[in-house]
Amino acid sequence: MSLDDPVWLPLRQAKAAFLAALFDRHQSISTDAPAALPSSQHCAVRTEVEALISSLEELDDELKDVQREIQQVRDSLFQRKAAAIMSLQPIAKLPPEIIRKIVVHVVEGPRDYRQIMHLLQVSKLWRDVVLDISALFTEAHWGKWPLALVELWCSRAGPRSLKLYADDRMLRRMSGAHGRPCRELLKKRAVQVGNFEFSCYGQWDPDASRLFDLRMPSLQCLTLIIFDREGSVCIRFENMPMLRILRLEMATPEIPAPLTSVTHLHYENYLHALQRDMVQIFSKLPQLQHLSLHLHLWAEPPDIQAITRPHNALQSLISLEVKWSIPHNFTSRLPPLSPLNLSSLSNLQTIVLHDDCEGMESTPLFQSLV
Repeated sequence: MSLDDPVWLPLRQAKAAFLAALFDRHQSISTDAPAALPSSQHCAVRTEVEALISSLEELDDELKDVQREIQQVRDSLFQRKAAAIMSLQPIAKLPPEIIRKIVVHVVEGPRDYRQIMHLLQVSKLWRDVVLDISALFTEAHWGKWPLALVELWCSRAGPRSLKLYADDRMLRRMSGAHGRPCRELLKKRAVQVGNFEFSCYGQWDPDASRLFDLRMPSLQCLTLIIFDREGSVCIRFENMPMLRILRLEMATPEIPAPLTSVTHLHYENYLHALQRDMVQIFSKLPQLQHLSLHLHLWAEPPDIQAITRPHNALQSLISLEVKWSIPHNFTSRLPPLSPLNLSSLSNLQTIVLHDDCEGMESTPLFQSLV
């Protein structure tokens, strides 16, 4: 900023006008007076004028100092702005396909909601790229988020299959008259659900059965975790015609008609429940090819003979994997597998037995190609 800048021009003009007026005043005193001023008065006026001029010059110097300081501040701001722009240039210039790879690498799956939200706020380009990755929006938080956000999140998934987690919190949200909006949205999105996990660790809620009355034509994987013995759900083939994988943890669902599409079963329960479920569950899966068992033996079964009664319910079975948790005072370290009637399974190709895992990761104890 120079001294000829318009900001300082009025001040300089005022200074010049003041000096001119002062000079004119001095001239008028000198010419219009009837007699010359005494030398003593003349010296006093001259001293006063010189003092005023000196004050104006000092003020001018101060203004110049202020001007230099302002210019320094302005230069510093310009430098910081340029540095900020330069630091953003690499992000701004990244092509969308590179941004997409970065996002996919950084986000740890569709449930990494916080990271997805952060990436949406980097810039408009990044927001557009993130919103275009439909795989990130397949798992909305139904139990916690506002329904408007759930609907928006699911809509971003496009035609992709959704994964639905239902727990006690979601059941409370969809129960009663106030739960009608949630039930309507769930009914709308049920046709798109491809993976459904239902968990009930506390007391059984009768409203849970409503979830299984929904028609889910795209459902391929169903997980049931029910620790309340009073809890039971009904799995109907007409509601889940595409179901391939069934995971049961302490759960014994009702299956009125055979589920002919199920080929994989992951079963975790107590040993004494195996005999019962051989009739209620295994016999309703005629096309079962892969069976994974995790058996808990916390005490001696009351009737080992009844439990070991064989059944012919797994004629299509190709592979069998068995894990077990056995207390130290149990008489046998191997679970009785006679209920499976292995000798009659003509299609069985692979058997994998894991060492006593006791709730931890286990290693294969025995693997056989039959």
